[in-house]
Amino acid sequence: MLLLAVAVLYYLHFNSPKNLTNNSTNIEDTSQTNLTEFEKKIVFINTDTLWNKYLYVEEMMGSLLDEKSKLEADYERKLKAFEQEVQLFQQRAPYFSERQGKIEQERLLQQEQELMMLKEELSMQLAQSEQNKNKILQEAIFKVLDDYNQEHQPTLVLITSILSDVLYAKPQMEITNEIVKRLNEAYEKNKLTTK
Repeated sequence: MLLLAVAVLYYLHFNSPKNLTNNSTNIEDTSQTNLTEFEKKIVFINTDTLWNKYLYVEEMMGSLLDEKSKLEADYERKLKAFEQEVQLFQQRAPYFSERQGKIEQERLLQQEQELMMLKEELSMQLAQSEQNKNKILQEAIFKVLDDYNQEHQPTLVLITSILSDVLYAKPQMEITNEIVKRLNEAYEKNKLTTK
């Protein structure tokens, strides 16, 4: 994939007409007016910008943090109650018969195992919730990209980020702001209709 992207960028850099370079110092200008027809068919989305500007991502992250806090608080409450029971057992242990002590130890071991299972279950519950929210996010992005494709018919849509394989692309090839605008409009519209 990296080799293909580098080859395309090499071609675009060295084969595009020199008089079509953008002399503007405004990097935010993402109009495709100075691009060749071939270049207009290749666009990219900066996912770092998308995550920062798409309103649903902010809501999703807030929701996940709230859910995580509630689950952690529930677990911590149960853990603290268990620790108090262990302390109480340790204080009373000298007064128990051997049989009573063994029964109480088994009960506490069972509780400890249940707490470990609860922690794992809560972790899986949070992961499932995150997966469900990511699916909604992905579906919304694909819907907007389908609409964008109907209008502009790009041949290739790349993603860039700080860690991506795309080393360089002309700023005019970026459609991030357009996609974010459409995503936020759809999000706001959906938000209004579900209230």
